[in-house]
Amino acid sequence: MTSEYSTTSGMGEPHEYIGEEGDKTTESPPISDKEGEAQGIPCAKEPEPDGLDFIDPVEINDGSGADCELHVYESRYDTRGENVVLRVGVKHEFEAPKDRSHAAALVLTRFYSEDKELYSTRLEVRSPYLRKALREVIKSYPGIDFDPANNVWIHEDDASCLFHYREELKVYAESSGDEEMRRHLHMLLQYVKRRFHEEIKRYDATVAKRQASAGSEFKYLWMAYKPGDLLYQKSGEIDTLATLESLTFEEGDLFDDEDEYRGIPRWEMRVKRVQRNGTHLGYVYDKIILKKYEGFAAFSTLDIFPLHFHSESQQIKTRLLARGKKYMSLADIHHCQYNGTAKLSQLINRPTTVKDELIRTRVRQRIMVDFEEFYQNAKGPQPDFQTPGDILGSTSSDIRLEDTDFLICHHEVTGYTLITKRWGFFDVELVHPVNFNEEAFQNLVLEEDKKQLISSLILSRNLEVFSSDDFIEGKGKGVIILLHGPPGVGKTFTAEAMADHARRPLLTANSGQFVGPPPYVESILSRLLHLAERWQALLLLDEADVFMQARNLSDLERNGLVSMLLRILEYFEGTLFLTTNRVGTIDSAFMSRIHLALSYSPLTKEAKQHLWDVWIARACGGERPAWAADKLLKALASFDVSGRDIKNIALLAQAVAKSGQRGMAADDIWKGVTAMTQFQEDFKKSVPDEGLGRNIDGKELTVNQTPSISWAAKAMNHWWYRS
Repeated sequence: MTSEYSTTSGMGEPHEYIGEEGDKTTESPPISDKEGEAQGIPCAKEPEPDGLDFIDPVEINDGSGADCELHVYESRYDTRGENVVLRVGVKHEFEAPKDRSHAAALVLTRFYSEDKELYSTRLEVRSPYLRKALREVIKSYPGIDFDPANNVWIHEDDASCLFHYREELKVYAESSGDEEMRRHLHMLLQYVKRRFHEEIKRYDATVAKRQASAGSEFKYLWMAYKPGDLLYQKSGEIDTLATLESLTFEEGDLFDDEDEYRGIPRWEMRVKRVQRNGTHLGYVYDKIILKKYEGFAAFSTLDIFPLHFHSESQQIKTRLLARGKKYMSLADIHHCQYNGTAKLSQLINRPTTVKDELIRTRVRQRIMVDFEEFYQNAKGPQPDFQTPGDILGSTSSDIRLEDTDFLICHHEVTGYTLITKRWGFFDVELVHPVNFNEEAFQNLVLEEDKKQLISSLILSRNLEVFSSDDFIEGKGKGVIILLHGPPGVGKTFTAEAMADHARRPLLTANSGQFVGPPPYVESILSRLLHLAERWQALLLLDEADVFMQARNLSDLERNGLVSMLLRILEYFEGTLFLTTNRVGTIDSAFMSRIHLALSYSPLTKEAKQHLWDVWIARACGGERPAWAADKLLKALASFDVSGRDIKNIALLAQAVAKSGQRGMAADDIWKGVTAMTQFQEDFKKSVPDEGLGRNIDGKELTVNQTPSISWAAKAMNHWWYRS
């Protein structure tokens, strides 16, 4: 019985050859050594280890690659040192190089060195059937061009593509309704079976038949790492996926450019992920190294391995698909809440991608996600799209991703912490929408008409559409609100509550951040104003006295700061809150820049009673406890403490109760009051009654008189406390 497929040498009578499966093929007799040497041309001798032999041809037509046969050539050096290419089994080369085996479906060429050692092979696929099948099944593979207009060349280093796709090609052949397609594919698969005979047996034994504990020896890893497959890698505690682009073995000689791997055999993987660089989304590439190990290793023990060998591969795909879609949804500017570990820059207001300048930090605050602002100002390397084809799009609206692209999206977004003012990288899965405190504005202790006034001013100013109120283009588009009054009466809280009420971010700064020469101070302030405009955030400049104090002839440096702020505010297009407790010292030039000025008086007893009620309830989980009766609240309101003091005392009482693993009690509040009044009494004794500025009426502000600690101690025994 002869094989269904055959090739011919073109010379001599064929003889039977028994294949690996016991099937007979026909093979031309080898040319004798003497015959070849007489003409100075090397000849083929014994069949090569790839198991390829000649089989009788099956003629289809005269077109290129139409004959279902494989021709084998050898490129050798003759006795004169000249390179010649000879078809195996043929004495002479009668065809011009471009016409060699024009009609053969497959042409295999073996390349030998001058020392007569085989060092490479090349398979040329000429069959239009096989080219079509390879193009539709494999689609793309590193190092191989599947252009339908050209033949497919598969070099020795790329022959693994036939090993990786042998099962898919088999399925394609079985499902094809074209008889000639099936014949050509069966011949190709016969070649693959003989070419990779030992590898297939090893793969079946170590991988295919032991999925739960599949693994490999180091040198055979290529069999399981198929270009195009998803690779799983753990980055710290975070699951990540990447698409394998190519796999290359490096011997690891002593002259490697990379000192870390000098002399170490290794597999180098080129993988791709989807990432933003600020303006575009696209594929970025990375190199991952697997160093040599001894013996057999399960894939799950390696640093990176194909996802389908993971015991929870489906759960990982489901979760990372959702994460990728979330990453895409955060493409523009977003105000978010974050609770978890992030990699933050060590420098305030300075983004960086340099690993040594990033610190893993616990973050529990609101952040601004902004890729473009981060990468425009970041120090260090940035995501690089190597070719225009790697760019997927510029905006979320013009990008349509496949599920495989969502799976390999980067696991971090870039952003800015609004409280600690640090740029950094944030885990996508820990970024959540902001839960705005709707009650904050309601609990603000401020006259209702003032609350209505400030609310209307901010909510009606849509930064996208309102026009300038100045004759000069670009001037007068901002809103500046001055809040003045003694400490602890709610100035800062007004800005915080208003930000949540308007559902906008809040950027804060105080005079302590502006220490340095004027150019440095101006750059920091300009940067904050820019971010406030970009993010449509409310900007709070707390304790702004250093920028607002009236200019005089004796302090030129301070005069420069005041003039700088006045100049910058002319072209500011956002909303700015300025707070001060020294309104009487403000430079008169600010009066024309301020759109609204609100005066805050010392808290009345009714206001303090309300604040005690609110903060005790918050410290107790949201509801006022039974012991916090009106009598107790009225007693607490009689103490001359600020709103900030009330908040601190309530939080202190909460901490004391938690440390004792019990609910908060009235005694905890009184302990806080006692400590606070003791501090105020000590402060009053050590600090003279100095002027603290003037209020809106021009009256001098002084240190307030407070109840003594002995009075507070007596109050703890009073009947309304015990009741």
